[in-house]
Amino acid sequence: MNRRKFIPGMIFLFGIALAFFGGFLAARNSQDDGQSGRNDLKQSIQLRSEKATSPDESRQILSGDAWKDAKGLLMKRWESSPGVLVDFDLREETRRLLEKVSNEDLEVWLRELRSDEMEDSDWDIQLQMHEMVLMVLAPRAGGSLIRSLAEHREEGKEEDLEGAMEYWITHDPSAVLTWLDGEVPEPIKESLDSYREDALEELAAKNPIEFEARLAQVDQETRESLLRDFAYRRANADQRAEILERATRSPHGDAMALWEGLIKAEVEVNPQLALATLSELKVSDSDRADLDDGLLWWSLRRDPYLSLCLADEDRSGIMQGWYERNFDREVPFGVLETFEEWCQGQTGYAKQWVTNLPSGPHFDTFARSLIRKSAGKHELDYPAAAGMAAKIGDPDLRREVQEKLKKSWQSEDAAAATAWEQTLPATDRERLKQEPCGSGKLGFSPH
Repeated sequence: MNRRKFIPGMIFLFGIALAFFGGFLAARNSQDDGQSGRNDLKQSIQLRSEKATSPDESRQILSGDAWKDAKGLLMKRWESSPGVLVDFDLREETRRLLEKVSNEDLEVWLRELRSDEMEDSDWDIQLQMHEMVLMVLAPRAGGSLIRSLAEHREEGKEEDLEGAMEYWITHDPSAVLTWLDGEVPEPIKESLDSYREDALEELAAKNPIEFEARLAQVDQETRESLLRDFAYRRANADQRAEILERATRSPHGDAMALWEGLIKAEVEVNPQLALATLSELKVSDSDRADLDDGLLWWSLRRDPYLSLCLADEDRSGIMQGWYERNFDREVPFGVLETFEEWCQGQTGYAKQWVTNLPSGPHFDTFARSLIRKSAGKHELDYPAAAGMAAKIGDPDLRREVQEKLKKSWQSEDAAAATAWEQTLPATDRERLKQEPCGSGKLGFSPH
């Protein structure tokens, strides 16, 4: 799904802001000037409301000088707030005011609001107000706003188009899908399939009947992606049985997508439940292996913001669990990728886990991968890596790893590298004197 870059960061910092909410409430009580500004703003809205004489005016009552004055008062209120991220009353008042402004005036203001910071900041008033205007305007203006943003793209506001689509999709996915079936601006065409899939995912929750009808019309790859997300969103105690039942009566590709979505969601909340689900499924050995490889990926993969808090959490037990369930299997390329990503974040734990593996094809594969990825990096413990390389049973793989280690070690400490080389068995020393070998065996499978 499309997700703008600043949204995860916004959510992360928003959680931090909540921790200070109690202190904010106390501080807000002392903001007499802010309260005065709030009263002025309410009074301005109330006076204009009394002049509304038609249903349309009941919503669009602010324009001209009245709207200009309201904007000024509103910005003063935001600037006087101790923390706009957690000033929920102010944000609700702002939303109600913006609902009373025409689409045209809101779009003009959207283009006027520019960050004063060199980089996006969740504490930037201009940026925050810009986001609120977009959040109110996009669901209301829909396709007309998207076309306008596409036809008049501004430097520094490239994300507005994607943000507007996201808000509109969340608000009315059915309308978005109908619009996408017509002639759309070129920037939308470039991501048409992605936007359509996002809208279908939202539609599944808002209108299941229409979702099922549209699901029957998409290609198999899109269908499986949608079903994967369908199961992921419904992986709770109330709907788990329904997902499993649907999988039993679905074609193979659909069923695998449903199981993947369910297991992925369970891993995030309760890894033991995900393992239980996997063990209970009546599937072929090949399908079970594919699901298990996915379980490993979802278990070791961490959100980049959460990883700041979980960097010291030892997750080698997850890797060990996969190994114990799959000791007689080849090591797939996808699993090796998962292992290497884990190594980058937890090199120490990964090194300890590999060191404790028994000699054999799996040790050879993971040791080769760990040393190749770590060579040239300051955190590599060369003596420990040398011991690990010596344990590799396959002579071709061992030579490849030792060549990589020697080259890296020489660049760091040539004397130590030479001393290590002299301790190697004669056969290994002779191999290292020969021409460098190629990439060697892939090392993904037992021999």
